[in-house]
Amino acid sequence: MVEANPSFKKNLTDIANKVNGKQSKQVNVFDPNTAYMCEGKSTFYLDSQMAGAWEAIASSMSSTASYAGAGAFTKVSVPTVNLIRLLYENVMPEDFVIIDMDIEGAEFDILPCLARSPAAELVDEMYMEVHDINWSLLHTTTKDMKDAVETLQRKGVIFADYAWGIKY
Repeated sequence: MVEANPSFKKNLTDIANKVNGKQSKQVNVFDPNTAYMCEGKSTFYLDSQMAGAWEAIASSMSSTASYAGAGAFTKVSVPTVNLIRLLYENVMPEDFVIIDMDIEGAEFDILPCLARSPAAELVDEMYMEVHDINWSLLHTTTKDMKDAVETLQRKGVIFADYAWGIKY
């Protein structure tokens, strides 16, 4: 599990400990980290009014996200985890890999990179909330995104239908 919001660390660690105690497979929590296409550091905008809450908290790497400039947010620096490297180092070809991605616009940066990578063949299904394309840090175009999704589909990645009802 990769989560950038440090408010979730305890809850996610508790969940991982419960799962790890019941199964032989291990669940790792990368928190606070944000999934991205490279490793480094990123500014992350957190809803400071709901800090510590477990319910959905608005947060994003993008300062152009509609809520990031609302004044109730704090900026924190979090490490980024390279999703492709994470796949290479933790997944075997026979594993069934589901990616559940809700990363507030960074999907437009990651998907084209993943589509060009051999690691894409390690992914079986992808569930993704699609946000405003203007939240992309790399200014990905609609064509880039459509090409990436089509490439991933040709490589066998199944996308949940609900993600594509949203315009990008």
